[in-house]
Amino acid sequence: MGINSGGMGGSGAPFARRAMEITPGAVILLALLAAAFAAVIIVNARSRMTARRRELTVTVRVADRSPSGPGGMTERVVFEMVDGERVELEVDVMQSSLLSVGDRGKLTYRGKQFVDFTRENSGI
Repeated sequence: MGINSGGMGGSGAPFARRAMEITPGAVILLALLAAAFAAVIIVNARSRMTARRRELTVTVRVADRSPSGPGGMTERVVFEMVDGERVELEVDVMQSSLLSVGDRGKLTYRGKQFVDFTRENSGI
């Protein structure tokens, strides 16, 4: 009677403790998953940083201009590329005042930062 005196609870307790143990295989799997997750985050961050640093010059048309905020120091300018893709940039008011909707030329920008716009000669 001494062996069964604990009833079912006595024999089930070691099983419950073993079920909660973390096995070496589970630790390795969790470490691999964490490493893969970290690698994805790092690769994504690097590609974003590279895109922000890369300066692009493309042929565009000024599609739209509008004030962008209460300060009045910048305007939102939408440039349309030859393939129809649009890029919207905040442009200093001094520079945007030189742009008119319909102007065509070379836009240089870095990420979402306006760098320069060189108007095409219209032949006039």
